[in-house]
Amino acid sequence: DEYPALRIPKVTLGKLKLQKLDVSGVAMQLDFDVDNDHASNMMLHDLDFDLNIAGIQVGDGKVEELGEVEGATTKTFSLPINVDYASVLAAGVDLLSGKKLSVKMDANLDVDTPFGITVPLTIDESGNVTVEDDR
Repeated sequence: DEYPALRIPKVTLGKLKLQKLDVSGVAMQLDFDVDNDHASNMMLHDLDFDLNIAGIQVGDGKVEELGEVEGATTKTFSLPINVDYASVLAAGVDLLSGKKLSVKMDANLDVDTPFGITVPLTIDESGNVTVEDDR
């Protein structure tokens, strides 16, 4: 059997959305785009991630079913992140809306292709993202 060459999806960090502040910490959501340059749909699952803000690990987790990215499209996904105040203070993070923060996401996930093949994908993405107040 011959399959077309699989193009690796490109991941780009989006906004960090501040959702809630309470006595236990800060609830945020990190948006990220997955650009599927391939003509076929891809199903993303078993995402295992670590998140750093300003050089301090502030969250990690696992998402079993992330979702599908249709062929030749870009889809935005969101990761819920809960951060305790000790981590926020350690990072010296200014969570005011409109500020830019240094964010790094390390992750592994599986990509199901239409050819019956599951391909592991490693994400090592960092950049300065805008904080948006969604409270």
